Amino acid sequence: MREQQLGRRTTLRLLAVAPIAAAVLSGCSKKSEPDSCENVGSLSEAEKAARSALVYVDKSPHADKLCSGCNFWQPPSDPAQCGGCQLVKGPIHPKGYCSAYAPKVPS
Repeated sequence: MREQQLGRRTTLRLLAVAPIAAAVLSGCSKKSEPDSCENVGSLSEAEKAARSALVYVDKSPHADKLCSGCNFWQPPSDPAQCGGCQLVKGPIHPKGYCSAYAPKVPS
């Protein structure tokens, strides 16, 4: 009888700790893309204006038109970082979009 009580207590403790452990471990996983690429503080006013003129957004309104699939996309060395663009200055999100989107030309 005593062994069953300890088993239940141990099980209940493990069940209470499991969600916390899962949350901690999921935070340790490697990021596959940046959260946001909207920090344009280092850009000049002209570069910010050009970015606005091309209507750049971090999340494309078109499922088939993502910056990562654009001919002007410059991928980052680390997937968790923002990329770049030949036309739009500043940090560019791989799932972003602008009005200058041009599909990649197959090699």
